[in-house]
Amino acid sequence: MSKGNLLGLFAETPLHPGAGQAADVVDLPVAREGATGLPHIPDTGLKGALRQWAEEKWPIRPNDDCDEDQADANKKKIEALFGAPDSGAGQLMISSARLLCLPVRRLDGPYAWVTTPYLLERLRRDSARCECALSIPDTRPANGAPPQLLMSDPPTSPIFLEEFSFTPVGLSDYENVKSAITPLLGADDSTKSRIFSQLAIMTDEEFAWFAGNALPVNARNKLDDNKLSENLWYEETIPPDALFYSVVLPRHEQASAVCDDFLKTLVDNKYLQIGGNETVGQGWVQLARHHGESNE
Repeated sequence: MSKGNLLGLFAETPLHPGAGQAADVVDLPVAREGATGLPHIPDTGLKGALRQWAEEKWPIRPNDDCDEDQADANKKKIEALFGAPDSGAGQLMISSARLLCLPVRRLDGPYAWVTTPYLLERLRRDSARCECALSIPDTRPANGAPPQLLMSDPPTSPIFLEEFSFTPVGLSDYENVKSAITPLLGADDSTKSRIFSQLAIMTDEEFAWFAGNALPVNARNKLDDNKLSENLWYEETIPPDALFYSVVLPRHEQASAVCDDFLKTLVDNKYLQIGGNETVGQGWVQLARHHGESNE
């Protein structure tokens, strides 16, 4: 029986998990973790998207395909999973989705798919908490060693990420890092092969700059009936191919089977829409699940 789950979310389109407040010249920034400043998908937004998906899968109001008795049963099932004001907390505990890999523009070729020692360490700790521990090597440089950009097949010449130049070196633990990330990546084999050929590991400090300053910012405009601008605003997004994951746990042992069935059905569906701008095609992620088994 499942003890805990890591739910992988691989961005297929730009994501906008909004922060609800302006920052500098960006009117609508993405949500960020308070301590690290890294983009994330807040737990409330992710839980709301999962609940909306469940209500579309199991309608809570009668329709042509669902009579009143079935709708009532569906409502009780969804409230048991996600909670309700009159019935207390639900059986699912859902964390914010944490960033693991971020596409960074590379001026001399395809983008670099970047992670850091800290993000890999955090994944290792979260997987252990779920009792589905992933074996993840420590990629921090040895004491006194200079910071390095690690790649599986580094070019002999420097590469440029945004306006910064890096001289990459080989990643000796590439296969182990790849094996740790793979369970969270729901893409097909061709996409996985392409993605991992672009994998790079940079220092936590360098990554913080890219995550804070290099996300796409799009100008959006509202036009009146005469096609004149009524409102111009700037909106930050997370680019396609970014990889997040969330920790999903049953609230108690008796809820394990119900949560396991829900997550299996969810991941079999393959896709989920999260965040704002749904009507312009944003927010679609591809799902994957990594979970542990009890000793029973």
